Formats: sequence, C-alpha cells, structure tokens
Amino acid sequence: MKKNYILLVASLLLGTLASKAQDTLLFNDFQQPHWQTYDTLNSPPGVNTSTTWYLFNANPLTNGASTYRPNRWYLSYPVSPNDLYPTGMSDTSSTSVIKPDSNSVLAASTWTNLGDGSNALEANYCISPSIKLGAHDTLFWKSAPFQTPRYVDRYSVLISNSTNDFGVFNDTIFRAGEMVGTPPVNTDTVFADFTFSCYNGNISAANYFVHGLDGTYMDPAGTTAPISKRGRLRPFSLPLDAYANQTIFVAFLSNSHDDNGITIDDIMIRGNKNTQGINEYTNEMALSIYPNPANEAAKVNFKLSAETSVLINVYDITGKLVYSENKGSMAQGNHFTYLNTSVLAKGFYTVSVQTSIGNSTVKLIVQ
Repeated sequence: MKKNYILLVASLLLGTLASKAQDTLLFNDFQQPHWQTYDTLNSPPGVNTSTTWYLFNANPLTNGASTYRPNRWYLSYPVSPNDLYPTGMSDTSSTSVIKPDSNSVLAASTWTNLGDGSNALEANYCISPSIKLGAHDTLFWKSAPFQTPRYVDRYSVLISNSTNDFGVFNDTIFRAGEMVGTPPVNTDTVFADFTFSCYNGNISAANYFVHGLDGTYMDPAGTTAPISKRGRLRPFSLPLDAYANQTIFVAFLSNSHDDNGITIDDIMIRGNKNTQGINEYTNEMALSIYPNPANEAAKVNFKLSAETSVLINVYDITGKLVYSENKGSMAQGNHFTYLNTSVLAKGFYTVSVQTSIGNSTVKLIVQ
C-alpha cells in the first residue's frame, strides 16, 4: 500500500537549547515557527539516524470529516479552552497555521472513517528524530481526547531501536483505550455505561489508560459541547531504562475506530542529570521542587553547607531569564522559598540556585 509521508524540517530539534540544557534530549511543543514547513514523501525513510520528525498515515482511509481534519496528524488548537494559554513562541506572520502566541497541539481524527471493526483502523504515525539515550532517561508528553467517555479515541506510544520505518516499531510502552460498540442512549458522562478496549486480546483493561476514567483532566459539563466531556492536556512520563545507551525513535500512533479525535503536546525526553520527571531531584544542595508539575505555586527546597549569598533564577525553555530573586546572605542549613508559578506561561523551566560555594539546577513543569 502506498504510504503518504509528511516530512518536517529539522529545525524542530532543540538547536541552541541543547547547549543550555544538555539533559534535554528531545523537545517538541508544536509551536510556530518550529512546525511550519511541509513536504511529501512517497516511500519509507527507513534510516537508523535522522534529525527529522515525520507524520504519515500508513492506512489512508477515507475520512468523512471536514477538511480541517485531514487523514494524518495535523496542527490544531487544544480541545479545552483551559489549555489555550499564551506561549510567546508563536510565529506572528499572517500566514501562520496557529494564531500568534497561542498554544497549539498535534491532533489526529478518526471521525467518520469508513467501515467498522479491525479493517477500519486508522494508522496515523508521528515519529521523532533519532535520540541517543543515556543510562536513565525519561519520556514526557501530554494528551487529551476531543471527548470522553463517548467516542474517546485510542493511541499508543511505540519504540524502535533500529530505524524510523513504521514497520519496525515493535515495542509498545503505553496504550490509551477507546470507546467500542454502540454508546448508551441515556448518558454521556457515566463511564460504567460505556465499553472500552485497546484492541489487543493480550491486554487487560487494567493495563491500558482511559482518559477521564479517574475523574480528572476533564472540563466541567457546563463548558463542553455538544456531548460528553472534553479532555484537558494530561501529563504522562515513562522511564526509558530498558533502552539505556541505545539510539531510538519514538512513535505516537493514532489508530482508533470511527470515534472522534486525540491530541498530543509537549513531547520531551530528559536525562537523569538534572531531573527525574515528576519526582524530586536531589543533588549536592538537596535541591528539589514540590509540587512538580506546579499550577499556582511551587516550593523550592535546598540545603547550604556554609553561609553564602543565594540567587534564584528561573529560565524558560529557550534559556531566557524569566524570574530572578536575590535572597542575600543565608546561613548554613536547610532552606526553602516559594515561586509564584501562576504568573508563568505553561511549559518547561529550569530553576537555578546560585551561591558562592556552588550552583544547582532542577527542572520545573508549569501546567
């Protein structure tokens, strides 16, 4: 079957950011101007190293949805209005796909694809560039469904340690389930009334994720339309220790049946040098942040081995200083301070504690 590929320029890589945060191995927030040049390929790239992101549909079924939902991953606005936050990283030209300074996501739709059953599966792939892993790296991303529990889409996260051809992504490290069967007539919000599956006979319901089943990351009923609830971008993280010191590709596969749609955002791989994902990071200053991710405020804890001057700086994903606080001279011992994260745009930050006896950094996620 002919595969239609979408080639995206290598500028999606971190570039100068890598020199500022060596532990960030991969990052893509799908913001303009990083995600704006497209070309079409008609054969699998099939290479073992690549600096390019690829989008394609390996099973291009007819999609009866409007043209703004093409048969592949595509740029879109977030599902929830709560995720439409300013980014400050968008393209300001009048030809931009996404409005300037608004959050954008990658979306895939299975709405009204023809047929039913296993033959109606979509096969939308988003494949990362190659990543050379260290010993203890972590994959982060966010996802949100267009609606749940009715017509909630499924997707999977796959790993290949050989090439970026879609046929060799044999390791599935995450599964999100979809609604199957006929939805109930009298309810749109009671999960017990719906049936879910990830279409793999060897996978029990306890081993795949259903958006909204735990009652979180959904908009209230009063803000949804037309039915069910809309999903909010939910953060996930998985350790990649099983692929330590290997070069890998990561694929996000949308392959649901005639449901609605799924969105992903903020794909990142970070090393163990400065972070351990959601867990607190401990170093020579015992520097840690809680909660992490943070919403309104975050508590920064650190320990000083001697009396010293202390400067706390916060940098955004581009390395720009967005906050600085001079704490003056502080005594030996344990200390803490609070950051007002409500004034920061949602995203990824580096918090640095600088002293005359040494410096320490930790990553912070604001959501």
